Amino acid sequence: MPTYFVGEAQHRVDHPPLFAAREGKRLLTFSASFVEELLTTAEDRVPVHLDEIASKLSRDSAPAYQLPGFLLPPKIVLYNPDNLRGVAALPYVVALVNTTFFGIPAHYLKHTCFAELEHEPPPTPSAPRPAAPPSGPPPGRTPARGIPRGARRPGRRGPPRRGPPARRRGPPRR
Repeated sequence: MPTYFVGEAQHRVDHPPLFAAREGKRLLTFSASFVEELLTTAEDRVPVHLDEIASKLSRDSAPAYQLPGFLLPPKIVLYNPDNLRGVAALPYVVALVNTTFFGIPAHYLKHTCFAELEHEPPPTPSAPRPAAPPSGPPPGRTPARGIPRGARRPGRRGPPRRGPPARRRGPPRR
């Protein structure tokens, strides 16, 4: 993670790499004004675990943030000034500013948040990226060969029978 210092107070900031691809890839850093806004938000909020945030916003998202018992999750201040609801409010980036973790949803990562893009004109709206195709097989298909559920594959018998073996009719095998 890039570590850098921002503003006159030299706030220490750590977060996963964020890139801008306008004229080639550039590593982005948060602007001093955005860091100050994050710190102001932290004064009014109580930090909570990510799984608590996820369970409040969407029941489907909660399992994605549950950790094994031996890992200690950090408590996070959710940056959500517009009070987004549902999965739109789930953090896209977790940033450490001084000693406080902030969860920042993708909605708030505007060009004005980044020092490298702060003085550039806003980007022109482009067509939204197409949604990723659903992973896995289409409904009603098995992942192995695309045969509908319930249909038998040629050359294969059903599941093994339970209980004593069936008696064979006819002459004994030699």
